[in-house]
Amino acid sequence: RGIRVVMFLSAARLWINGAWVAFFPLLLVTRGTSAGSAGTVVSAMAVVGTILSPASGRLAQRYRVEHLTAFSLTCGAVGLALAPALTSVPIAYFSAFLVGIGHGISLPMLLVLISDAVPADQRGLALGLRSSVNQAAAATAPPLVAGVIGATAAAVGFPLAAVIGLGLVISAVATTRGGPP
Repeated sequence: RGIRVVMFLSAARLWINGAWVAFFPLLLVTRGTSAGSAGTVVSAMAVVGTILSPASGRLAQRYRVEHLTAFSLTCGAVGLALAPALTSVPIAYFSAFLVGIGHGISLPMLLVLISDAVPADQRGLALGLRSSVNQAAAATAPPLVAGVIGATAAAVGFPLAAVIGLGLVISAVATTRGGPP
């Protein structure tokens, strides 16, 4: 069960980040933001993630790792959903901040979850499986989100991508509440 939780959360992490990084800067530029300013918004997301990653260990001492990871990715999904409404600088940084929370906290917590869920002699296999899920999510998010945005509009595509990411988070939380591990 623990590895299923990790796979759902890993897919959510890459889905949310892949959709946001691939399309939010483009959306900003098409709405009149300079390419340089759009780049600083993406950089701000990375800075938030970088700052929060080391703090995640202290947070994990206070909260269940599964819940902390789910909360951080929910913040990222909210940042993705709000992106079409936050297309001017400086308010675009709010979306970057929310996505950065998910990006920064989730990776260290996912590694802790793998360590807790898998015996030491099988961690290499589990990390390889997680890497496969990462690659699949990173490869599928941009073209699928592009199709939705192209067929509808950013106001629909970003929230729909967020709903898919949130659905993966909810699936992980539901799995943690299942039967015995």
